[in-house]
Amino acid sequence: MNKILKSEIVKYEFKKYFDRLGGLHDSVLKNMLINFNLQTFELVICDPLANFEGYKEYEYIENVKYTFYFDTIYMTDIEYDQGNLFIYDVIIKDSLIEIVFSPCGKVKTNIKYFICEVLK
Repeated sequence: MNKILKSEIVKYEFKKYFDRLGGLHDSVLKNMLINFNLQTFELVICDPLANFEGYKEYEYIENVKYTFYFDTIYMTDIEYDQGNLFIYDVIIKDSLIEIVFSPCGKVKTNIKYFICEVLK
């Protein structure tokens, strides 16, 4: 697995983890699924290191799935143009994660932990 991506991330590592990934800026959202019964929120994104393209740290990774185990979740209207929805930023405050999308929308979720999985 990529040295920056880790499999399971706990609360005290949330901010450091996403800061190291440049807030997932410019990554493309491929799929999003919320399961209220299991209290999981899944994101499949393409190229989590897109923010570093052109730098030596950059490594293209096609598909990464994040599974967030949440207590609460809130979404605003998410809009996309021609099938492309980009992640603008991931903002962390304690266990509250706010994922801001471009061109429009966001998800706020209070999570316990999350899992990152590089898909083949």
